[in-house]
Amino acid sequence: NYIDSMATLLAVPAERHYQKWPILGNYVWPNNFIGQTFQEEITYLKTWIAQRSAWMDANMFGSCIAGLPSELSSKISIEPNPAQNSVSISGLQGDGLLQIMNFSGQIIYQIKYLSPTINIELNSLQNGIYFISEPNKGIHEKFIKN
Repeated sequence: NYIDSMATLLAVPAERHYQKWPILGNYVWPNNFIGQTFQEEITYLKTWIAQRSAWMDANMFGSCIAGLPSELSSKISIEPNPAQNSVSISGLQGDGLLQIMNFSGQIIYQIKYLSPTINIELNSLQNGIYFISEPNKGIHEKFIKN
């Protein structure tokens, strides 16, 4: 539907394009298909995307192990998640520095921790998705503030 809607939107500009550059029906490197009309080009595009998607579904990730290896997966838990006013983060090891980042990757809050469990007040955060990171220890988790 999206491709059809864009093709409809671009039909008049496509006419101008093919008047200026008369390439319909001619090989243009590295194209695999030589369409005789704009609609044939659109049909080929839709067919190619459908076939490529089917191939990817059948061939990609089929033999991969789901999830991260245990040495890379985080052992912390964030509760509650989603949260409204505060979160409790447990399972921390030793001491370190946790960062809270927004969806754009900006660090908006940092906290040093010395114990395996800390509480963080969320009142100053807007509703959204946030990430907790402690890069030196491989801790990367997300939580939702609502």
